[in-house]
Amino acid sequence: MNGATALIYAVQFGRKSGVKLLIARNADPSIKDMRGFDAFYLAEQLDDPEILGILKQTPKAD
Repeated sequence: MNGATALIYAVQFGRKSGVKLLIARNADPSIKDMRGFDAFYLAEQLDDPEILGILKQTPKAD
């Protein structure tokens, strides 16, 4: 177990519909896995502007 959330997995695998669904269900993109990575960091590393844009629209993105 690496502490990854469903949102982190959706981001890692580029599942935009999953990211949208989880965010709509109030998933917290700022939760970090055991490596200290959150969904924002992983989206940046994958250079996926669409997923990053979805994450930045969340209230928890402040």
